Amino acid sequence: MAGKEKQKTPEPIELVEAIPEGLGGEEAGAEAAAVGSTYVPALRAGMALEQPGPSALDMTGIRPPYLSLVHGTSKDLLEKFNQGDLVLSKDFAAARKGEAMPAIILGIDQFWKERVTQDQWNDGRRPRIFRNKEEAREAGLRVDWEGDIGPDAGPAMDVLLLIRKPKDRECGLYGVDIGIMDGGNPTEWAICLMSFDKTGYRVMANDTFNTIRFKLGKSGTYSALWEFRTELGAPAKKTGNRPFVVRAKFTGMLDPMVVANIRNVMSVPVTAREPGEEG
Repeated sequence: MAGKEKQKTPEPIELVEAIPEGLGGEEAGAEAAAVGSTYVPALRAGMALEQPGPSALDMTGIRPPYLSLVHGTSKDLLEKFNQGDLVLSKDFAAARKGEAMPAIILGIDQFWKERVTQDQWNDGRRPRIFRNKEEAREAGLRVDWEGDIGPDAGPAMDVLLLIRKPKDRECGLYGVDIGIMDGGNPTEWAICLMSFDKTGYRVMANDTFNTIRFKLGKSGTYSALWEFRTELGAPAKKTGNRPFVVRAKFTGMLDPMVVANIRNVMSVPVTAREPGEEG
């Protein structure tokens, strides 16, 4: 309908291996629909780095800390941080609002996610996850605008990243050396996971998908360097609110030696415990 948002969602890109059947690959959507699972694809089955040829680097076993964007509704994070900050593991300012954060995209996992309101979230309801649009539709969710009624589910993605440690701040989650020097000193990087849906998905998809598809298709997503930073998004049509979004700017290809180092580092499973996690 006229006046409704008709932004075209970029076509999906396949950058990860299929989820093995033993980990729920064939049943993931049905399980989510049946039990309201909070399944996150990248965490449940691991992700794979794309490379030329038929094989991919298996990253199963990697449990990255989470990178969060602080919104006005992020009550727990607003006690220590400001809206627009990027926060690692709920405890460390990886990038302040508007500050450039060098990042390398290791992989992207796309899926469909049920939309829940803030009140529903506060009541303990968590969104169901589906492999694709058809699965969401088959579960009885509305996946397109119907007159003035918006969809119940939409595209989402998990992005696995290497992010560079800020010079003026210390955090034990960094420590990966990928061979990039700064003033003769090696830089430190951390592996992390970030999720996007709704407006955040569209912005990140528009910023990255064409570059990944046409420039990095043969060399792999991890062969490029990006700058991530936050900014206020466009006003919402109904409320006029301007949510913060993460923008990604392609800054160039990495040296082949650095790309090889990334593959070597990521060939060994890495696990990062969340605060308070036992075992």
